[in-house]
Amino acid sequence: LEPGQIKAVLDACPDNLTGRRDRALLYVGMYTGLRNTEITQLQWVDVDLDRHVLHVLGKGGKHADVGLAQDLVDELAGWRTLCDTHKYVVPAVRRRWASEGETEDLFIEDRPITPQAVRKAVRRAGDRAGVSELRPHDLRRSLAGMLDARGVPLDQIQKVLRHSSVATTQRYLADNPAKAVDLMQTFEL
Repeated sequence: LEPGQIKAVLDACPDNLTGRRDRALLYVGMYTGLRNTEITQLQWVDVDLDRHVLHVLGKGGKHADVGLAQDLVDELAGWRTLCDTHKYVVPAVRRRWASEGETEDLFIEDRPITPQAVRKAVRRAGDRAGVSELRPHDLRRSLAGMLDARGVPLDQIQKVLRHSSVATTQRYLADNPAKAVDLMQTFEL
């Protein structure tokens, strides 16, 4: 995703409980590159907003600390005021029918959102923003692409994404058409 598309996806979340939860979910995905299952298991005890650090139990049971940008800290701080009594950063939300046929959001038991619900929330936000077929892993790839576009060295992007191999990180960046466009715009014989 390009920066404008990312902003559009974030802005597409409605200002209701589910929308605010989905916006927090999208911020976490876009600013940290967490995997879908890592997002679902993220608990408030893992988040240190004062130190701007997130403690993650990642792929293969590996523990890692992830730095948090100020925009993400601000978003999570606002979201936390709405759900600070709950264990999970991205909890499941249940809808029930109100008397006029409208739906009303309610937090259900303190359980995490499911990976399927994450996929649905990301796709829904993408559809509202005009970005079709958006998937949670696209947020991770977008972070890699933005870091690459800013000149961050490949080994540092590998560390941010917590890849065990730099070859995996290279695959994330190989499909970045903006790099080819930028390269040719400055090319001279």
